[in-house]
Amino acid sequence: MKKFLALLLALVMVLSLIPTLAFAAGEDYSKVTVYFSLSDNGKYKNGTSGKTLAYVPVTVEYFDLDDYGLGKYTRADAGEQPTVLHLFIKMLEQEYLNSGKLTVGGDALTVSGGAGSMYMTQFWGHDQNLTYYVNHVYPIMSGSTGATADWIILKDGDVVDVAMFDDWSFWGDAYAGFQYFMDGDAPTHSYTATAGEAKTITCKTAQTNMMSPSGTQYNVCGTQTVYYGKTLFASDAQSVTTDSSGAASITFPEAGDWYVWANGAKGKSTNNVVSSPAYAAVTVEAGGVTTPKLTLTTDKESVIWNEKVTVTATNEKGEPVWPDAPAGDTQAVQDDSQENTAFARYMSDAMFLIPTPQVLQKIITGLDDLYEHDLSEQDMQGDLYEYMLGKLATAGQNGQFRTPKHIREMMVELLKPTPDDTICDPACGTAGFLVSSSEYIRKNYEDTMTTEQWEHFAGPAFTGFDTDRTMLRISAMNLMLHSISNPDVDYKDSVSKQNEISEKFTMILANPPFKGTVDAESIHDNLKAVTNTKKTELLFLALFLRMLKKGGQCTCIVPDGVLFGSSKAHKAIRQELVENHQLRAVISMPSGVFKPYAGVSTAVLVFTKTGAGGTDKVWFYDMKADGFSLDDKRSEISENDIPDIITRFHNLEAETGRERTEQSFFVPKQEIVDNGYDLSINKYKKVEYVPVEYLSTQEILTNLRELEMQIGQEMDELEKLLGL
Repeated sequence: MKKFLALLLALVMVLSLIPTLAFAAGEDYSKVTVYFSLSDNGKYKNGTSGKTLAYVPVTVEYFDLDDYGLGKYTRADAGEQPTVLHLFIKMLEQEYLNSGKLTVGGDALTVSGGAGSMYMTQFWGHDQNLTYYVNHVYPIMSGSTGATADWIILKDGDVVDVAMFDDWSFWGDAYAGFQYFMDGDAPTHSYTATAGEAKTITCKTAQTNMMSPSGTQYNVCGTQTVYYGKTLFASDAQSVTTDSSGAASITFPEAGDWYVWANGAKGKSTNNVVSSPAYAAVTVEAGGVTTPKLTLTTDKESVIWNEKVTVTATNEKGEPVWPDAPAGDTQAVQDDSQENTAFARYMSDAMFLIPTPQVLQKIITGLDDLYEHDLSEQDMQGDLYEYMLGKLATAGQNGQFRTPKHIREMMVELLKPTPDDTICDPACGTAGFLVSSSEYIRKNYEDTMTTEQWEHFAGPAFTGFDTDRTMLRISAMNLMLHSISNPDVDYKDSVSKQNEISEKFTMILANPPFKGTVDAESIHDNLKAVTNTKKTELLFLALFLRMLKKGGQCTCIVPDGVLFGSSKAHKAIRQELVENHQLRAVISMPSGVFKPYAGVSTAVLVFTKTGAGGTDKVWFYDMKADGFSLDDKRSEISENDIPDIITRFHNLEAETGRERTEQSFFVPKQEIVDNGYDLSINKYKKVEYVPVEYLSTQEILTNLRELEMQIGQEMDELEKLLGL
């Protein structure tokens, strides 16, 4: 009995050493989602996918470290729970090696030491000058010993910050550490604020004294410049300087999503950067000012456009607040009997001021000269307006994500709209897709269109929705200048319950919002039935399917995450496209297509709504060039895959025999199903490795000896010339 009790006690003691987490009933800890940041000398890095690695969510799934020759770094008591080492390997492959396989021992990752004392001599192309914090503190393994990557078990919601530096100043300087924005005494990556009201933002540096029982402390290490803007890391961002307590006051001028950030700071005793950057998102709500409800009456029962009338305003109690309109305070109003066009609706409150007659004269003379000498055979107004829109988007004046014209035209060429089509863009922005579609129709059908088709072309053929009134105003102007006088351009949140449109359109072309979320309560129920998510890029795909008629076609731009995302919502929308409709093509585009104002990696999907399947195989194309350089300058170059894409897409029969090593190829539906409906081209593309032959060791040594003899001879001649 004593032996049995001793064995039982020993078993209990052993079990007590194993983390309780690994034995929680019904829980799966083999896959976690964490938040990852990586900086280099005080600035956040960009990954090969185009992401800025600042607090990005990453799903890490356990895998066997033996696959990388790192089996000895497997933490025995962790079970199948991923560690920080698993996270590092995943991010290196995804964002440093462009989804390639990691080979340990190169500039991506080289390690030495034993389990629990692993030492990285190379990481992300750097030497050993790096450090990392987990959940905003320096991770301690035991006593005052820092925890190594193989020892830190990840949990859902963990925050892992990695900072790299050019030298060791970051380790000993008084200002060294990780910078964070603070919410009270704790770091935060999100704030809320009210438009027009001052918001105090505090930035401090997390510093660790491993010999102190208090561990990590948050200190003020000198003043810091805090930047803020509606686009993260925008070059035209505004800035404020923190005070001696690390605080700065920022007044956000308008509601919406904003960002604050600070670059790493230089040391107290060195000119080198010794701290990491800081980042936080700010949700700015509208101010609390309410507009009183007014009732307006006029002195005439019926008026027409531009007729002068006197307006009287009364409040909710019927009390006059503007009883006697002074002379000159008359307003021009529109008669309801007049045609209520999109242009009239959204230009009613627009202002266009030309300060002097001389300026007006110069504008008219300049446009007239431009038309006579340069644009006599072109649609001058439309082209000029498109040019101005391009300049606005490039400069970031209106904050919109504009699709380049040549990409829009490629997508239109893929679908080939006709005068009888009814075309929609549910996130129309500047109405670029609608304009490109109209130009294609006029180019190919103008000489043969009937009177009924021209009436259809003038308005009902084109529909667009947006939630930005400024964008709707630009859309109305853009369409009018391209001979579309009465389109259905309306203010509407397309994925909300406000939009009930179903099976109305024969064609949809769109570049919907990426990386956004919407209020779950406002999302239309039939969209959530297809993909239960708040992510806009997934909801819009479900919306396209609902709004298309059977047989209707769609071509749209999606971020790469839609193609391979592992969440239930991602898989559900891909399964819906493959199983219940006809997914025709996936065209992968390089990440520089949307530069200089976005570096996101995207793809074009082409599909037909059938409601009864029809996907036998999917055509994949790896676009490598779009006719412009992929840097911020976007200069025109000779390499351009777009003509090849259009030609091959309209001759898919000739694509059947192409190999996976070529730029385009087919993938059978069953293979896509077997891979969890993954639509990433890298999943199916084969890389052809060309063997490289090197000289033998003997030949290399022989060449070296010959070089050595030649050097000796030339040195002898030099000595003779110098008389030595």
